[in-house]
Amino acid sequence: MNRIPNILPHIDEAIDKLNARLDLLAGLQPGWQDDEDLAPSPKAIQSARKIISVLYELGCNPFSVYPTPDGGIQVEQDHHLPDRVCAASTDIEFHSDGVVAAQFICDKNADDPELTLDPRDGWNHPEMANEIFYWQQELLKTLV
Repeated sequence: MNRIPNILPHIDEAIDKLNARLDLLAGLQPGWQDDEDLAPSPKAIQSARKIISVLYELGCNPFSVYPTPDGGIQVEQDHHLPDRVCAASTDIEFHSDGVVAAQFICDKNADDPELTLDPRDGWNHPEMANEIFYWQQELLKTLV
């Protein structure tokens, strides 16, 4: 399997930054933005921490990490490849119940692949990371 070119000088540094961001988000209180907003759940924080760390080790570049109002974590990554005129991104949402949803978006595609990975269906974190990585690679092939 081809790896995404890794522009990170140190994977450990990227993982440290991810962990610091997730630690900050784990400290959010209910109502952090609006009265109805839930604090990020421990399951969402744990899933994001484990899966994104594996994705970094596989060669993915950094994700932007945000809390969601329903107690989850959302990460986004735009794919900028030289000499490409289309836009592409990977969006992953870590739900408060441990379910992981990923969407791979390319403005060249009519149908953007979407994944829903539920630990209750037997998915573990490394398997989820590898499945997301596979589909991200498929997305990048469409940009060439």
